[in-house]
Amino acid sequence: MKKILYCLLVISLCALKSAQADLADQDDAEQTTSVAPARIQQIIQPFKYSPYPLTDKLAKNFFEVNDNGRRGHNSPRGGLLWEDSTYSDNRVLLAMPEDFNGQRKPTLIVFLHGNQSTLERDVLERQQVPAQVIAANINAFLVAPQFATDALDSNSGNFAEKKYFTKFIKETAAQASAWQDNKRLDYQLKHAPIIIVAYSGGYLAAANILERGGVSSRIKGVILLDSLYGQETVFAKWLRNNHRKSFFFSAYSEPARASNEMLQNMLRDKHINFEMGMPDQLLKNNISFFQLDETVEHKDLLTHAWSDEPLADLLRKTKVTKQAR
Repeated sequence: MKKILYCLLVISLCALKSAQADLADQDDAEQTTSVAPARIQQIIQPFKYSPYPLTDKLAKNFFEVNDNGRRGHNSPRGGLLWEDSTYSDNRVLLAMPEDFNGQRKPTLIVFLHGNQSTLERDVLERQQVPAQVIAANINAFLVAPQFATDALDSNSGNFAEKKYFTKFIKETAAQASAWQDNKRLDYQLKHAPIIIVAYSGGYLAAANILERGGVSSRIKGVILLDSLYGQETVFAKWLRNNHRKSFFFSAYSEPARASNEMLQNMLRDKHINFEMGMPDQLLKNNISFFQLDETVEHKDLLTHAWSDEPLADLLRKTKVTKQAR
């Protein structure tokens, strides 16, 4: 009888250990799932209302060269650039997390790339913009248009035309809805708050969007990543009218210091408060300027700055916490 009880006890202990091991494995699996990065859905689509090709109205004054029907533009830094190879790409990158929550209000992130860039090589691969937007975990939808293709040119194309950006945003919503076969997404993105993110030469497109894009009431904030090299008056005017309901952040290197200091002086003249340094949060009525360490290289800013995911870090700061309300 003792032997039987002993065997039963051993069997029970083995079963208990096995159950504990299963629970431990389950806990590990749950922890792994919770910290794993969200998977990305992305597509590059042709748009009707893209920065390029230019409308007839803008093209008339933009192209000064015509070589047997082939039109070209003399860019101040890029030299002679041809329409067919530089100013004709109408494609736009769309991206969202696979676990996008259709029941939550999304944020629309508009990324404006810099000079000598393409969507595939730079925005997607080198700078990892979609991955950073999704990593921020703010239920965001990313849209990134192609500007001048791989060229030394900051021209914003059709975004210089009054309210053209409004058409672009409406098409973004329609394209996203068709891509996802989700009519609700069309409505959500047509009304979603917008965060403008400009890198390097993207400042000119950002300025045109703020000045004449027709969506100022929807702009939640502006992030300039070493992207203030002019248009200071435009940014100052927009901040004067909108800083109480939006945020503004500018990280800058030494070459952009003069423009950032000029904007700071304009804000002082209008008695608009701003901070120097990295903010804890990016919420309405917050204006911050952050001078980058001299070891940060401009070309690597989106992947090697104060963190290896600086854009994700900044977007996380836009989340409203209970303490911040």
